[in-house]
Amino acid sequence: MHARYLLAAVSTPATPRADLLDVEVPKSVWSRSGRPLQGRLTRVMFGSTLVLIGLAMPWPVVAYPLILAGVLGFVLIPVLSDLLIERRTPSIRAATKGTAQGLLEALDQSVVVTAFAPDAWVTLQRGRLHLALGDGRAAAQAFADTARIVRDPDLPALRSAQARALMLAGDRAAAREHLQALEKADALSSRDRLDLGVVMLGEAARADQAREHLQAAYEGLGQHPQAAAALAVALARAGEEERALELLQAAETEAGDGDGDELLQDLLKRAQKVLRPVKKKRRKS
Repeated sequence: MHARYLLAAVSTPATPRADLLDVEVPKSVWSRSGRPLQGRLTRVMFGSTLVLIGLAMPWPVVAYPLILAGVLGFVLIPVLSDLLIERRTPSIRAATKGTAQGLLEALDQSVVVTAFAPDAWVTLQRGRLHLALGDGRAAAQAFADTARIVRDPDLPALRSAQARALMLAGDRAAAREHLQALEKADALSSRDRLDLGVVMLGEAARADQAREHLQAAYEGLGQHPQAAAALAVALARAGEEERALELLQAAETEAGDGDGDELLQDLLKRAQKVLRPVKKKRRKS
């Protein structure tokens, strides 16, 4: 059922976000949602007015172009509006805490967006911007709204986005529901495996599964510092302290200040805490 979505979602931004907050939903999904009543009425009135005027004209040389313009206008208005709103997408996907609020306000102020943009496109962008702001709860709600609008609550890309948003909000129990649904559908991405592994870190009975997911995420995400820090926690608890220390050091080095990545900072703190006794023992020896 979801194969077409997974294939369609392969296209990723030219520069993936360093904080792993990318959310990729293909146009084939959001474009099928409804559009605002104002835009639909404008489209109908524009097209029908020109066609009626053309039909009323006694001169074919004038009537035919007017009728053609009306038909083309009716057909092309959604196409042109989609082209205009898609020009906003790169800046939204790359939004930071400093720019996201302004972009959110711009969505509400744009006539093209408020009158012509598909409803699912608008909620999707709101979710992306709330993620950039660090408001995981609002982002999760926006992605849930998007799934409801496109009438597909099981869409992997949106389940994954909701899981990451809920992880950002600190609601791991709610994130787990989405991640387990993805696991059941065999649709876990590397980021999903990272999130599921982090959720499982709190359960001693699932330590082996957590380590397996985190190792896969570490490899699949190109040794991303979030995955490195989380894997360090799992390995330290399994007694593999040397490798855990190496991963923590690598994560700290690659992260730099890392102030904008709240999930990374939380994972680094957890890894530093679990490895603190090991570091003290090393200093004494």
